[in-house]
Amino acid sequence: MTRRNSFWYMPAAVSVGCTLLSAGCSTDVGQSSTTTAEQESPMEPTEPDHLADTETLTLTLEGQPFRVWVARTDAEQRRGLMHITASQLAPLADGTERGMLFVFPDERVRSFWMRNTIIPLDIAYLRSDGTIVKTHTMPPLVTRTFTSIEPARFALEINAGRLDALGVYEQTRIEIPEAAFKMGR
Repeated sequence: MTRRNSFWYMPAAVSVGCTLLSAGCSTDVGQSSTTTAEQESPMEPTEPDHLADTETLTLTLEGQPFRVWVARTDAEQRRGLMHITASQLAPLADGTERGMLFVFPDERVRSFWMRNTIIPLDIAYLRSDGTIVKTHTMPPLVTRTFTSIEPARFALEINAGRLDALGVYEQTRIEIPEAAFKMGR
């Protein structure tokens, strides 16, 4: 799912979705300025291998390790997991699962959608302390938004059904590695 900026989420233009570019979208509700990057067409093709150069971190959810790509920049957040296949998000040979962690500079209400995201995903919105404030299971290719309801600093996307299977729900606390808090590169 892709990060969706509030520019796309104006009530009059309720264009749907995270950062209005599925697969890892997130919208910062209340933000009204737009940049050239935000005005790019959400339908532009994204290279399937766009994750090759993306930073990764390891998180643990209820004892299960996850190797997650880290989306810090607007471009990374807009692309998110768009066009990523099930095989690209499949567990690694050692059983470590895959996902994407969206890192934002502050806590705000966030909103994601699944436009151009071809596989179903679970999303967990987290506060700065790692406490999950809201979860959703998101079907592929929908343009309906999935909101955090409460302010969140992080959004974690993993394969659909994994949060429930691991017993990870709202109010569960996930340890966020210190490296996730740095902004920029």
